[in-house]
Amino acid sequence: MKTNISIRKKDKGYQAIVSYKQGAKWKQKSKQGFLKSSDAKKWAKRTEIELIEDDDSGIVNDSDITVKKLIEMFLAYKEVYARESTVNTHRVNLRRLERLYDHRVKDVNPYEFTTFINELRESTGKNYNCIINSAKQLFSFAIKELRIIKLNPVTAPKIKRSNTRIKYINKELYQEILDSAPNKHYKIITEILYNTGLRYGECLGLEIKNISPTKILVEHQLNRRNELSPLKTENSKREIPITIDLYNDIMSYYNSNPILIDGRIFNYHAVNQHFNKFNTHPHAFRDTYATNLVANGINIKVASEIMGHTLETFLKTYVKHSDEETEKAFEIIRQKIVKKNY
Repeated sequence: MKTNISIRKKDKGYQAIVSYKQGAKWKQKSKQGFLKSSDAKKWAKRTEIELIEDDDSGIVNDSDITVKKLIEMFLAYKEVYARESTVNTHRVNLRRLERLYDHRVKDVNPYEFTTFINELRESTGKNYNCIINSAKQLFSFAIKELRIIKLNPVTAPKIKRSNTRIKYINKELYQEILDSAPNKHYKIITEILYNTGLRYGECLGLEIKNISPTKILVEHQLNRRNELSPLKTENSKREIPITIDLYNDIMSYYNSNPILIDGRIFNYHAVNQHFNKFNTHPHAFRDTYATNLVANGINIKVASEIMGHTLETFLKTYVKHSDEETEKAFEIIRQKIVKKNY
């Protein structure tokens, strides 16, 4: 890369100008306000070195791509390689960067981004780890695919979530949540989640054609745009046994509410606010259902299929044991299995 440095007096100070040739065109970077010419020369020399290094590594220094444009390009790129649910998650998370939309990507620095995240945290009390994840991938895309920046400005530390939320919902708490449901919509969703272990999106994506008196067929989930979309994994397509009581409750709800054109039972409707009152969340019902399957001696392979997991994932997530349980199992082996061989 051809470069040229010039220093000149301007407005009672000094201005440094670094000219560089990119392709067939000459371009410039300049800065003024230096009190000493030596300071202007130091800045110019550092800038020259950075320009040469960027040119060697293929970085496009003069890119004026804004954060808003980068998000559009990133989502379009992800739509080709990632699941629809993943793209939708990024789309929702990156909307929070609206304040940075008009900034040029190359002008966003770690201090500015961390300050932005901290202000969000202070104003809402949320940790915004999900936004940090999406933003980090966004700027990584700018580095690796577009080559318009060298360093990722997303350095804000993640905040560990509190472990105080209830993860196992016993019968008493379930009944309390059910009885306090503000309407029949909240009530039937609570009932389905507790008695099927469905993911929340799968519950909202239930279609009336897939409900029978003895089982539910899971084929779709509802995404954040209130549309039916593919399930999380191939194993997620499955059948789940239900009781006739649950079937009757679902049909009663369905028959008393407007029928949706695509055959869904529910419109998208968040119930988190209701569950938050009891310091729990929708996924806790799924954890509870899986725990109950294991505790009641359901075959592990069957249980993993009902939950829509691979056997390995199910074992890693839900099958745990204590030292007391291990010693109890050892004693059974000693008394009922090993002893018979002597």
